[in-house]
Amino acid sequence: MARVLESIGKELLKKNGVPAPEFSVAKSPEEARTAAEKIGFPVVIKAQGGCREIRRLSRGGGENCPGDTLHDGA
Repeated sequence: MARVLESIGKELLKKNGVPAPEFSVAKSPEEARTAAEKIGFPVVIKAQGGCREIRRLSRGGGENCPGDTLHDGA
């Protein structure tokens, strides 16, 4: 089964006449603020992308992604 990002799925729904909430994809806090002001408050912020990208951006490391192989350093 193919996986589609939520933002792409919403675009497809809208193009085919299916109602979907307003959304925007932001790549920085400034873009997120601009998008929120355009859409109107309140807004919800959701992370998009793969587990590794989200973990990298969080700067905190975090849990392993599904499918990761754990190594004990041996």
